[in-house]
Amino acid sequence: MSVNGSRFLWVLVLSAVLFAGDFITAEETPADKSGPRNQEPRPKVFHVVQELPAYHGGCTNRFHRSEQGEVVLDCGGEADIATTDGGRTWQRSLMIEPPEPLPRKPEGFGEPTVAELANGTFWMVFRSIFGELWQCQSKDGGLTWGPPSSTGLASPLANPRAATIPGTGIVVLVWNFARPGRTTVWGTGPSPANVWGPRMPLALSVSHDGCRTWSCPTIIDERKSLHANLYFSDSELFITYEFQPPGAQQYQTGLAVYDLKELANQPAWMQESIQPYLDAGLVAPWLERNIP
Repeated sequence: MSVNGSRFLWVLVLSAVLFAGDFITAEETPADKSGPRNQEPRPKVFHVVQELPAYHGGCTNRFHRSEQGEVVLDCGGEADIATTDGGRTWQRSLMIEPPEPLPRKPEGFGEPTVAELANGTFWMVFRSIFGELWQCQSKDGGLTWGPPSSTGLASPLANPRAATIPGTGIVVLVWNFARPGRTTVWGTGPSPANVWGPRMPLALSVSHDGCRTWSCPTIIDERKSLHANLYFSDSELFITYEFQPPGAQQYQTGLAVYDLKELANQPAWMQESIQPYLDAGLVAPWLERNIP
């Protein structure tokens, strides 16, 4: 969703209410220090707003409006509802479930998010219990969807967020870039089989080719982070999300702002730059075949 004119003013006024905490200016992306995530240049974060209590689960933007006026509302489960007549009538899609014989418990797919590709196709990406984000596509404005498949990007059972930079066809993906494993999410106690975490770090990548390849991830926040939302002005991307400081019980609200030109100039990974992620098990080996 882009914001401009009076709508942009409304967002700024809302932000003044939501983010009335300390305003911190940063030269580089915070906490982008370790592992394969620090191999490539990253776009700068101009502002990070934090230290404000957040209502856990209270900020989610699930609407997508296409260039042709079609609207998709993802329902938080394995389906969506779509309208092609300005909201007068709505149609619910069929449930999107893991193909047989893959398991469907404790949850098959969930919390989908939609972005529009350059050719008008809708790309839906959602969390799964299989240790990777999964995806599917619609060529009729979200009324029907093709078969689901893996993106090859490691992720716990945590919601992603995707959007297209207006007027470019470049898709932005924000998600928890980690392999599921030992975690204490929601006080469940350490468990190697906890598919819901770890929900850290929160990362960002862009795709120029319809989500076949991605830029090397930029780390937005190394702390436990979730429920990101993406908004655009003419020149910047605003990402709001919830994070939990170490030792804290309450989630707080964060805001990261990226320059759209810098994001658009992020190159797709090549063999050399993807290798550290392959070695760490963070991307599937078959993604190498998509490298041009």
